[in-house]
Amino acid sequence: MRYFIVGYPKMYNMQYGIYDYRIIEPKTFEEAQKVGRQLSREVIEEFCHPNEEWYSHKDYVEEHNIEKWDNEYIEDYEAIVDSIINEQIEYKIYEVKSEVNEEAIRLWANSDDDVNEFVERYCTKDGEW
Repeated sequence: MRYFIVGYPKMYNMQYGIYDYRIIEPKTFEEAQKVGRQLSREVIEEFCHPNEEWYSHKDYVEEHNIEKWDNEYIEDYEAIVDSIINEQIEYKIYEVKSEVNEEAIRLWANSDDDVNEFVERYCTKDGEW
């Protein structure tokens, strides 16, 4: 079985084109979940710039009442940013209909249709995994 996996930041819920997808044949549900988490994390890091937009060095300094940034804080800071990213990781996994061929997928990928249209057209109705 092939699955359409979409990863995105929870705050955008697949809107504004802030998502990424893969179509894979995972051996296990855990493998599909791993792909979903990774896609979401990559989208968050590329489009949301969490260590600039969501929680910067300046934010850390102010929150911890520190006079200025020092690299000794890097591990703690990165753990906080990672936690913020993990809270925003979101993905969905859909089963692709068996009759959908590679040409249909390629045509969709080159169209202006969004992921919801792909799901509606090419995934099974009860296919969210």
